[in-house]
Amino acid sequence: MGIILHKVLLYCLYKIEGERSIYSIYHLLNGKKSSQTIQDAHLFQLSPFFNTYRQVTRNDLDEFIKESVQDQLLIKSNEHHYILSEKGMELIRNLFTQYPFLEHLNGWQYQGSERFWERLSLFVQVASNLAHSETNYFPIQRNKQVQLWMKNFLVHTDINRKELSQRLYDELVFCFNKKNAIDPSVLVVRLTGYNTIGRTKEQACEVLDMEYSLYHFQLLSLLHDMQKCIHGNKTKLPILSSMVEDLQDDVPLTHSTKRTYELISRGYTVEQIAIMRRLKKNTIEDHIVELALNIKEFDIEPYVDGNKQEKILEAAKKVPSKQLRYIREYVKEADYFEIRLVIAKSGDGK
Repeated sequence: MGIILHKVLLYCLYKIEGERSIYSIYHLLNGKKSSQTIQDAHLFQLSPFFNTYRQVTRNDLDEFIKESVQDQLLIKSNEHHYILSEKGMELIRNLFTQYPFLEHLNGWQYQGSERFWERLSLFVQVASNLAHSETNYFPIQRNKQVQLWMKNFLVHTDINRKELSQRLYDELVFCFNKKNAIDPSVLVVRLTGYNTIGRTKEQACEVLDMEYSLYHFQLLSLLHDMQKCIHGNKTKLPILSSMVEDLQDDVPLTHSTKRTYELISRGYTVEQIAIMRRLKKNTIEDHIVELALNIKEFDIEPYVDGNKQEKILEAAKKVPSKQLRYIREYVKEADYFEIRLVIAKSGDGK
């Protein structure tokens, strides 16, 4: 396991403060679309790491825990629950200073990064070969959906095909010229073009003399930063914008939550939606908490009256833990859904 992945795992465990099992970190890094994982990502301020290392396995995590306990970096607090020792805290104290590119990581916001990379890499190959009037080559991306996207772009664009390569180059330079602490070579070394074959991830690690997890997080941070730049400069970056316009929602909700939101917007109650969608009531409540986490203007007053909201927030300030049962001891008239909803809306964890 690479040193940066080791430190990221320690950092995640530090943030959850022993209140979730070690496997909550596994679900977080793998981007599990469950209400519990999504809410934990926000509550414990770990949304940047959501869906950022799907290569990690449960066995990897078990081995990491075993080694970290042996090295006295972690202390077991309960079954599958661990907290950092002072030695462990020292190891992650300057994580973002040591690896400043992590500041640009935003896994929750930019969940379409893999598809963005596939489109970008294919576009570079196609544009480069068009510039040299070369048509005899194998597409670097074999995904049929990505190839179809590329064909549709070429059919509908009014940009001269000979100019595509230069136009894309100019847009990439615009993105890369930002001072973001990430060397663009982590991406450029992977690109395939006319008479040029891009490196695989493993080959890129060798060329750049990086261990795998360090390279992985740098590349992903760069892709996230690029998407942020593109989102804020759509008119200046029309080609790159076309690659991400259908990948990024302004509000990144799960599909099921979007459906629930549509029904809420039409005035249906929780109970009615549960019946209509043939789902459990608590599933719809999970959707509502997700809405409160992601939509600033979402009104929770229909679900928790103002007086109870104030009591819950006051109780949240008094308890030393983010576990909901401690808050409920102060506000016995509130159920867990109401507490979760108020905490989500308050922005705690964002």
